[in-house]
Amino acid sequence: MLQALRQTLRSHDLDSEWSSVVGSWDSGSTAQKERVIGWIRELRDELLDLADHVQDDLEIEFSVAVRYIELKSHWMMLNTRIQYELFRRGEASEENMYKASVCSMLIAALEDLLTDEDRRRIAEFLAEPLARGV
Repeated sequence: MLQALRQTLRSHDLDSEWSSVVGSWDSGSTAQKERVIGWIRELRDELLDLADHVQDDLEIEFSVAVRYIELKSHWMMLNTRIQYELFRRGEASEENMYKASVCSMLIAALEDLLTDEDRRRIAEFLAEPLARGV
């Protein structure tokens, strides 16, 4: 599992995709772009660092699932904020839009490391507050 995690998250394609997306942000300053790229890399690197210390497949699988839940939750919150900003002000924070975009790419990469059953259960768990009307 450690090797699969390293290969997935250290993929040149993932970094290239992040750089490409953020690089297309014409109105973003260099500092803003660096902040978004630094933020997503830090989230990735925290998981890799943990996995390197743990080196136990079951614990790594658990950690991948927890990071996936964390990222998916953060992505949902970013999107909620973006939608309300658009609704109320007619514009949204571009930095948050780019964060949501690169976050979704990291989520997709982690999905490949989870089983279908894990993804299904996580989706149910994250939808639960909505099912109760909260």
